[in-house]
Amino acid sequence: MPSTKCLDAVTTTKWMLTKSGVWPKTNMTSFDKFKLVINLVYALSLLIMMLIEIIRVWKNYDKLAEILGTIFPYGTYGCKLVALACKKQYFFNIMKDIDSAVFNSHAEELKKPIAQTVLISKTAEKIFKVMLLILLMIYLIFPIIDHNALPIPVSYELGNYYYLMHWYQMTALILTAWNISCIDLLFTSFVSIAAAQINILREKLRTSHIALDDMFNENVRKTLHDCIELHTSIIRYLENINSVFSEVVLVQYVSAMILICNFVMQLLFLVDPLSTQFVWSFAFLLVILTELLLYHWFGNDVVVMCRYTLLVLASTAS
Repeated sequence: MPSTKCLDAVTTTKWMLTKSGVWPKTNMTSFDKFKLVINLVYALSLLIMMLIEIIRVWKNYDKLAEILGTIFPYGTYGCKLVALACKKQYFFNIMKDIDSAVFNSHAEELKKPIAQTVLISKTAEKIFKVMLLILLMIYLIFPIIDHNALPIPVSYELGNYYYLMHWYQMTALILTAWNISCIDLLFTSFVSIAAAQINILREKLRTSHIALDDMFNENVRKTLHDCIELHTSIIRYLENINSVFSEVVLVQYVSAMILICNFVMQLLFLVDPLSTQFVWSFAFLLVILTELLLYHWFGNDVVVMCRYTLLVLASTAS
């Protein structure tokens, strides 16, 4: 049975983002560039369309709240696309570390955290994608139930361009759900890999402490050298993650805060509990909370592992 590698945690998201053209590459073909431009055009054009709609309906809170529920996720989506496109070198460094011998050549008895990371990443991937699929179906089906013309309603007459707008919105929503789920899961997988490596570092330090009680020999020095190398690689790896995703995470949290307030206000005071709008708002709120849970869970895992490692290091030095 082949040994689990860190790269296994991002295999599916890499395949999906490569198919959609968002996955960064060192040498992009003309077709890769075309797919990336299509993604950027879809995100930017729909964002502009919704900004125009906000100007038209800003006095109608019900319609405004509905547009805000869509425009903020698209804003964060555009930010994520720009981050991957403009910070490719940092992204390549991340992938290089994930596939490096330092992160993957541990003894088999130390690789359990990597296997757990892959399993957790795959499980989170399935749950989050199912929730996004349900939300996407609500976007596409509920307008038909409510006799609305479009998944994202507009207040101006489309005339002969109705079918073009309907096709455009459906394609944009599907493409966005595909990409945004992968980028979010890619970030959480990267952070989870960091937590696994910190866990392995902690275990190496703990076992070296046991060996030191017996004899400070060449094997112990080699173990400590490996620990220093792994520690340096983890720091560099986290710095690269921060370089790519720091602005993305900031925008994600700001938009999520606004959206949560918006949807809670609708659910408590403005929307009929028996309406499709209530179901749509509730489903969207669940997706946002799940997204934040993933960010918090994996980010906090790194903090906890660092604290445990410091405790082990202190006990080794004492």
